[in-house]
Amino acid sequence: TLQDIINNSMETININEYGFRGPEITKEKQGDTYRIIFIGGSTAFAGSADETTIAGYLQKEFDEQNPELKIEIINAGIINAFSFTETNYVKEKLMEFKPDMIIAYNGINDLLKSYDSHSNVWSNNVIKEQIANVVRENYKVWNTPVVIRYLLEVEIPNEINKNNVIPFDDEKIDQKVSLWKERWSEVCNLGKEDNTKTLIILQPMLGTSDRSLGEYERQLYDQLDKEQYFSAYEKYANNLESLKESCADTYDFRNIFENISDPLYYDKYHVGDKGNKILAEQIHNIALSKIEGLEN
Repeated sequence: TLQDIINNSMETININEYGFRGPEITKEKQGDTYRIIFIGGSTAFAGSADETTIAGYLQKEFDEQNPELKIEIINAGIINAFSFTETNYVKEKLMEFKPDMIIAYNGINDLLKSYDSHSNVWSNNVIKEQIANVVRENYKVWNTPVVIRYLLEVEIPNEINKNNVIPFDDEKIDQKVSLWKERWSEVCNLGKEDNTKTLIILQPMLGTSDRSLGEYERQLYDQLDKEQYFSAYEKYANNLESLKESCADTYDFRNIFENISDPLYYDKYHVGDKGNKILAEQIHNIALSKIEGLEN
């Protein structure tokens, strides 16, 4: 039941009063605090505990390696988010928290959604939004993605063909990439007005890193329509440079797990806590290099 999902989720998931996963925070940041908002879909939200999400590990990296800096990481990840919902979330809510840096960890949900979902998002989501409003009014954990996903899941998986491969439709991929780039260009230009740095990370998926796969990972990998998937995803990577020239710092993490032999993925797109830790370590190095003007 829904109540069981809520109860089970709350054993390892804390949702603060502002709807973010993690501890309570004050909306007004202290003058000597450098605030980083980490945004993305379920890959940003996921972790066996608040501390083992990418954002949770990132906070630990800063706390342990840079204790002289007062860094606050906010996990604004939410299941099924893509460039439309993420950038509107930034504009309509997250900028109110006066972030010094926004780290967008995304790409896959934009790749997977149809162009119709991208271009007609409001009309396609009227019913979803109505249901979400009811949840927001009646449950403290309205913003907990597992609950929202339970209520609003409408995506029907593609049928697996006789070769056990899930077909991928790359129709209008160029238009989807263009929308993704335009949305993030708008956000990073908005950030420049408020002196907010924007970092955009193209996330990995199973098969984008050169590594040995575990048995379960191999089964998942064999279901991918590899040529279509990877060539379509390459188009997002090809647009990182133009985004960088526009205003954002961009990073291609597709090969981040290269040569790591231990199993990492529990589905085609999500990694477990070990993968989150590896990601956080790399993101920490990047973010630290971009932080300027902090006093000990």
